[in-house]
Amino acid sequence: MRRSSIFSSKTLESWPRLTAPAWGALAIFVAARLALLTEPDAFLTVAELESQHQYMTVEALHRLSDNPTPRVIVAGTSRFGALPTDCMAEHLGCAPEEIANYSRAGNTFWRVLAFFRRNPSAMENLDLLIIDLLPFQLYRGPIFGESDPLFISLTTREERARIASTATRAEAWVDDAIPYMTQRRRVMGWWDAFTRLAQGGTAPYLAFHETPLPAGQPDPWLERHDADLTSEMMNAYAPGTDQSAVQVGALAELRALLPERARIALVWPPVREDFLENLSHPGRGYYEMKTFLENNAPGCEVIWIESPSEWSLTEDDFVDVVHFTPGGFEKVCTHMGNALGRLVNSRMQ
Repeated sequence: MRRSSIFSSKTLESWPRLTAPAWGALAIFVAARLALLTEPDAFLTVAELESQHQYMTVEALHRLSDNPTPRVIVAGTSRFGALPTDCMAEHLGCAPEEIANYSRAGNTFWRVLAFFRRNPSAMENLDLLIIDLLPFQLYRGPIFGESDPLFISLTTREERARIASTATRAEAWVDDAIPYMTQRRRVMGWWDAFTRLAQGGTAPYLAFHETPLPAGQPDPWLERHDADLTSEMMNAYAPGTDQSAVQVGALAELRALLPERARIALVWPPVREDFLENLSHPGRGYYEMKTFLENNAPGCEVIWIESPSEWSLTEDDFVDVVHFTPGGFEKVCTHMGNALGRLVNSRMQ
């Protein structure tokens, strides 16, 4: 058998040469990278990740809205995704069109902060910001990770310094020069991103609405009814007490960023009784979160409803351990609206 020449002296005497197509591909890659230095979020409207898609849905709703400067913004988790704005308007003494519901699955203090940083016009007439609470918003766990490409791509230098993992912190710093969101992208993703940028204005957001989340990124709990689902949800929503410095900093910066007149309401609506019992176990982050917010959320109104019976909720008002049925939403809206009405009625009348 003929001996391989890969290590022969003749091989080492010559440099490898790129073909013309290879040079062309390299030139396109370098040009794209240079373009991304001026538009580092070019790929945000080309959603290939579930977290990115959830965030961009909110931003698209805002930028395509008939009223991009609402007086009340609900920026909660999936728990408030179907909160009826007409019911809230009745209790808050404003018109339904003055309320924008930007609640999405996995929403965190940081994600809300990122939204306002990128969309400052949303604060122009803001009187009240409502955020519902779950422990994952304050503690590291499976729902929010500091290695999430969405976080890496939109983080600030101050936030990068708070990242717990040294490797993730280094990755975030590298993103300053080489935008992380371009990694592991489909070829069509690159094409779609730069095509949308060239259109400008609201066109990228209109295109985003017409593009579904790619296959392989389904809701991990969608249509599941197995015995382990409840336990998985409890563990994800209450991942423990490993506090995220990023989320703590985001809450403080959110208060500083919003206009002084704007009130922030942090609301813990009731959870189902079995989840409430689970949360009472040590190390779940429930009481730690309550104590932290009561002592470290200046300028925020904290409304904490521990028992479902306080808001007349029964087990039939819950879809699962935290989400409400339409009837449950009506009760939540009525009781929360009454609690919040005194904060904003004097400003809106």
